Amino acid sequence: MTTDPRQEDPLFDARLFEEFYGGQPQAILWFSPIWSDDGQQIVDFAFTYANTEGLEYLKLTPAQFKNLTIRNSPTLSAELRNQVLDEMKWVYETGKKATSSIFNAALNKHARVMRSKLRGGILTVVQDFTREKKMIATLQAQKSSLEQGARQLEQQKTLLDNILKNTSNGICVTRAIRNDDGIVIDAVVIIANDAAVHATGVPREFFINKRVTEIQPGIVETEYFQGSAMTLETGNPFIWQHMIEPTGRWIESTVSRLDLNHLIHIFTDITPLKQVQLQIEQSASTLKSVFDAAQTGMALLDPVYNENNEIIDFRFVLVNATISNLVHQPPALLTGDLAGNWFPGYLATDAFKMYRDTYLTGQRQRRELHYDADGLDRYLDIQCIKLNNQLLVCLSDHSFLRKSQLKLEQTIASLEQSNRYLEDFAHAASHDMREPLRKILLFVDQLKSSVSSTIDPEDLRILNRIESAARHLNDFVRDLLSFSYISQQRLVKHTIDLNEIMQAVLDELELSIAEKHAVITVEPLPFVEGNARQFEQLFQNLIGNALKYSSLNAQPVITIRSQLADAALVAARLPRNPKEQPHYIIEVIDNGIGFSQQYAEQIFDMFERLHTKSQYAGTGIGLAIARKVVENHQGAIWAESEPGKGATFFVLLPVVH
Repeated sequence: MTTDPRQEDPLFDARLFEEFYGGQPQAILWFSPIWSDDGQQIVDFAFTYANTEGLEYLKLTPAQFKNLTIRNSPTLSAELRNQVLDEMKWVYETGKKATSSIFNAALNKHARVMRSKLRGGILTVVQDFTREKKMIATLQAQKSSLEQGARQLEQQKTLLDNILKNTSNGICVTRAIRNDDGIVIDAVVIIANDAAVHATGVPREFFINKRVTEIQPGIVETEYFQGSAMTLETGNPFIWQHMIEPTGRWIESTVSRLDLNHLIHIFTDITPLKQVQLQIEQSASTLKSVFDAAQTGMALLDPVYNENNEIIDFRFVLVNATISNLVHQPPALLTGDLAGNWFPGYLATDAFKMYRDTYLTGQRQRRELHYDADGLDRYLDIQCIKLNNQLLVCLSDHSFLRKSQLKLEQTIASLEQSNRYLEDFAHAASHDMREPLRKILLFVDQLKSSVSSTIDPEDLRILNRIESAARHLNDFVRDLLSFSYISQQRLVKHTIDLNEIMQAVLDELELSIAEKHAVITVEPLPFVEGNARQFEQLFQNLIGNALKYSSLNAQPVITIRSQLADAALVAARLPRNPKEQPHYIIEVIDNGIGFSQQYAEQIFDMFERLHTKSQYAGTGIGLAIARKVVENHQGAIWAESEPGKGATFFVLLPVVH
């Protein structure tokens, strides 16, 4: 015999049950079904959970409770055992609730029992009314004795008063009101104990000697009223749960006939238990709605075995529309059927292997699979989780993003190849142009020397313009070669002292600094890793740029300083910074003519100039070289400026490990 591996709801969760039922005043029991070896029928139910009240009711210790079933439990009499088993089978198979009043000779107790299917088992709520049963028997015996005399009547009244006062259950007596045809149309509450008043939440003055239709309008149409009227006619007890509308409280009532016109109602406030039940039902309904509406594909699967006990397929227990839409069918059509019937190709894919391995090992798995079967071409992010004896599969369709990514990667590869061709072409073209330019400058110089005394002014002006254009083109080719060299050079890094680099740059720019009468302040700079020649080009372009665009009305003042960069700044400028590596921030600050901040990105583009060649000489490549050097060293460069207020160039470089 085995526990059913195909339960529709999640299995027993001890912590959840204890949280909901541990503190309940009623005996709460939960039984799990035991199935025949062929899994076709329930042969027994196992005692799986009992709260403290349940153990006390059964007179068992937790150790004695283990391994008990309906068939072997000493807590059931032989006469009651088959009745209980049949009732629990009926509840499990139909999903309907069952309520009954029983006498258990094994415990010598009377009880009201409510059974309902919950989480793949049977939830049983037992209300011990042995005392009430005895009290009712006593009341009925006392009723017979009332005819014997006033003394016995007084004794019965005293006993009844004590019972009503001391019992923890609500007890009230109603007198039926009939019409001229003898049909019960209303009732009056003539007796009610304090527990009854407390359980209903209705003040005593609105309870005693009041018609029930005044207490709860519309009650005549309820099943509770109709069942009570039937008990009055037949004498058969009636058990019912209902809500008292004025107070919103839930009570469970047992209605017994006292005589042809009076009923005894014994009830318990089950509001907390009912609220928990309603919450569970609402949560289950909400979870089902979320499951059905989820954009992520979700399915709950049962394994299917062959005669060798090998998993050969999985069966849909639950499936949402996201998955069923793959075969253009509603979820209900797939539920209960084999996955292989709808997706025959999946049995030969890694998806089936993933499902099987997760189920057998219990290890959660998640991976992306290219599902190219059953007429589908999808990139799926699949996650598998084993839940007790079932498998939960969640999948997201990343086909659009994945295909776009592959297309983008192909485009990037194509662009990178084109860039390499362009860089090779620029390098070759620039290199080949240098020699003709050198000859042009040489011949112009020789020509000017040989004809300087005889040439007219206009011809001399033309020669000077030729020389100027050739020199500008020579500078352009030189800078283009520098950029090409930086782009193509295999970067071999060494530990570099930027103080030495800066001194070499200042020595190189000594003439320009002197001509401008510039004041340059260099604060201590850090050690970094990289290529010394490239760092020379970086700072030569930044300082040369500051000298070139100095103000005509003020002495050029340039400051170079550095410090450790703030982590937030690094994260903003370098979002892909590996392992949050620390960086230095180096600032080159000048008091030159500045520029509008809207051009702060544009100035680093190749051949980009904010001024004409007649205003400021240059090729428009220097800052592009600077940016390329910084990018080669996994850093960042940007500028901040205002017209007439100078500019600051910022450089982020990684700290040496």
